[in-house]
Amino acid sequence: MKITDCFFLKTGRKYYEKIRVNDILYIESRATYSRLVTADKSYLVLLSLRNWLQVLPEDRFIRIHKSYIVHLEKITTVSSEAVHIHETVLPLNRSQRAYVLRQLPVIGPLHSLARIELLVAEE
Repeated sequence: MKITDCFFLKTGRKYYEKIRVNDILYIESRATYSRLVTADKSYLVLLSLRNWLQVLPEDRFIRIHKSYIVHLEKITTVSSEAVHIHETVLPLNRSQRAYVLRQLPVIGPLHSLARIELLVAEE
């Protein structure tokens, strides 16, 4: 089952909180748990990153590192080693750099992207 708009997350013994997919900034792996982060709050969830990738829309979420999934629309800056979501800096796996950049709408000289892919291939 793919979640497209929203879902309910158990946040206590009796409570389920509505989470909108577009509010998710990123998800971080924490041993057997994951930490889902929105602009307002974070939640500890007993779900692996692999499971999150199976239920979240693949056109909006991408794994950038073994420990992180990010919402593509929330990325504010990408460098050779990190993805920035506002003030938060998340590590970018070397093998994922070119793939991440191909998923983003890039405007500018195309040779920049080709050069990055070449540098990644050389490493």
